[in-house]
Amino acid sequence: LLQKADAIFRQEVAGAGLEHMPERLDREAISEELKRVNSEIVKQAHRERNHMGCTFAGIYFEGRSAICCNVGDSSIYLLRDGTLRKMSYAHTLINQQLRLGLIGSEAEAPEDIKHTLTQHLGIDPDEFEIEPYFSEVVSAFQGDIFMICSDGLTDVVEDESVRNLLMDADDIEATAVNLVRSAMEKGSRDNITVIVLKVL
Repeated sequence: LLQKADAIFRQEVAGAGLEHMPERLDREAISEELKRVNSEIVKQAHRERNHMGCTFAGIYFEGRSAICCNVGDSSIYLLRDGTLRKMSYAHTLINQQLRLGLIGSEAEAPEDIKHTLTQHLGIDPDEFEIEPYFSEVVSAFQGDIFMICSDGLTDVVEDESVRNLLMDADDIEATAVNLVRSAMEKGSRDNITVIVLKVL
């Protein structure tokens, strides 16, 4: 059902839904489009009498400016001048409890909540209205490297290892393959998705 929800998302945004996408770095417009796609996933789930959902992470460019947006726990990173910076926020129960001060650190969290999502695409709007996370608008400089990935990578590959692999991103396709291979070698049990983008 994750794959089916993902397919609906791609159909709505990358296909028939393109005319709905905002033309500027407009948080409200991007948020409304994600809510529209969320509703389409929910409608399909109701038709099939089943629950389906997926996470979303994306980067929206306008000229040399960019904004990162996500719903769920897929991550976005920016590598600039050797420094790796996370541009997304994981909508997980553990992060919610950290923010509310209910726990002091991730180490204090019960194992069963570490991957529990508080938001994803596929939540019925009558029950909860999704609130996509947006980074600040950043300038996209030549040589910047952006990476979008699922937690199948970040759960098992340390940030420093990710940084080192991205630092050698002369061939971004090979870099993406190496990142996936690194996660597999470390025994990742989750979906491993990696997209690497280098600003020219």
